[in-house]
Formats: sequence, structure tokens, C-alpha cells
Amino acid sequence: MQVTGLLTAGLGLYFIGGNIGSNGLSSIPLGAFLLTLLGAAFWGISNIIVRYASKQSASRGKKLDMLSLVVWSSLVPPLPLLAFAMMLDTPKTLFNAVSNLNALSVFTVLYLAFCATLFGFYTWSVLLAKYPAGKVAPLSLLVPITGLITAQIVLGEQLSKMQWLGGMVILLGLVISNFFGSLIQRIFKTKGA
Repeated sequence: MQVTGLLTAGLGLYFIGGNIGSNGLSSIPLGAFLLTLLGAAFWGISNIIVRYASKQSASRGKKLDMLSLVVWSSLVPPLPLLAFAMMLDTPKTLFNAVSNLNALSVFTVLYLAFCATLFGFYTWSVLLAKYPAGKVAPLSLLVPITGLITAQIVLGEQLSKMQWLGGMVILLGLVISNFFGSLIQRIFKTKGA
């Protein structure tokens, strides 16, 4: 059921992504596409690390403090990101960007730091520690749906019928992946009893 749900959700992603620009998916630059794939790969690696660390703590009779894990791991990315920024722009450009922050930029930084990073990653890590990864990981497929709905509400973007269909197909895939397997088992147990 998990594979069927994943394939169904993948079809939904195709419906959403296949409607970008006049050329569909071919309008996405190769570099952006590869960076997106790398982001997904590193997201998967981080999930494995969180599960492993949680299991190691549990084997020692301790509970891993997920908030501390998120806070301490957040200290790593700024240095390589600063190095990349220095490779792409001059120090003067970076200084001007930081010194000319407006209220929206400050709000964005605070939102990303507290809501997305601390709350979001903390909650995700708690779920990964408590439930099997196969049950938690498919929930990340809700990201494009919430992104589209937020873009419509906040930015006033108009979603196409294919994007709405894609979102519904993703939700169907999640239902298949997370609920149909246990539902079928219950049905067969009831008939066998």
C-alpha cells in the first residue's frame, strides 16, 4: 500500500509540476532541478540521522531532546552558506543586503527561524522518533499542497485545475499509503475471525 500510495502521490506531483510555464517541466532550469533533488536527498539523510540518534538514545534508556538537536544542528549551515554567498557576491553586496533589511525581510527571517526551523523541524523530529519513518515521511508530500494554498491565499495566485487535481491526487496517495493497508488488514481479520 505504501508503494501504491507513493506512486499515486507522485502522479499528483506531476500534475502540479507539469503545469509550470508553457513548456511544462522542461521550463525548469537544470541547475534548479538538481538543487531540488539534492535538497530532497539531504532531507532524507537528515531523517535517517534523527531516527538513528533517537534509537541510540533509547537504547541507553534516555530520551533525545529534539529541540536541542534542532538548535545545535542549526549552528552548522551558516558557515558553508556564508562561504557560498561570498563566492556568488562581493562582501560589499552582502553587507548592503544585511544593512538595508526592511520589516518584511526581518519578519521572514524570524518566521523561518522560529516557525519553520524550531517548531517545524522539532515537531518533525519528534514524529520521526515516535513513529516508523514509513508512516511519517509520506507526510512531507503535504508541502506542495500547503505551498500552493498559501500562495493562493497570501499572494493571490490563481491555481489551475490541474494543480487542484494534483493536490487531491497527492492527498489520495497519502490516504492509500497511511490508511488502506491497516484497513485491509482489519477487513481480513474480521472475515477470518
